[in-house]
Amino acid sequence: QPAWSPQYDESWVDIFDETKTYYAASREQVEQMAEVGRTHAQPAGDDQLKLVWINTWNCWKEATTIEPTIVDDGPKYPGGNYGFDFLEIVREVYGAETYYTSP
Repeated sequence: QPAWSPQYDESWVDIFDETKTYYAASREQVEQMAEVGRTHAQPAGDDQLKLVWINTWNCWKEATTIEPTIVDDGPKYPGGNYGFDFLEIVREVYGAETYYTSP
C-alpha cells in the first residue's frame, strides 16, 4: 500500500551530515501527491478495499502534519500556514467515508 505525506523536514536532526527538507509548494502539488497514492493503491482483504497510509496527524517537528494550521497574513506555502488545505485534500481525493468498524 502506498503512503502519502504532504511535506517533510528533518533539519532539526543533528546526527546527519546533510538533512533533507521538502515543503509543499502549493495546494495543487499536495493534491497531485495525494492522487498518486490513490492511483497506486491496490485492493486488499476480503472486502477488496484500497488502503493508503497517510503520514502523521500532528508531527510538527518533521512538518508531516495534516492537522490544520492557523492562517495568518504570512505566506501560505512553502512550509508556512496551510489552514485546512491538507484535510480538505484528504476528503476531496479519498472521499468523506471511512470503512473501518471497531471490533
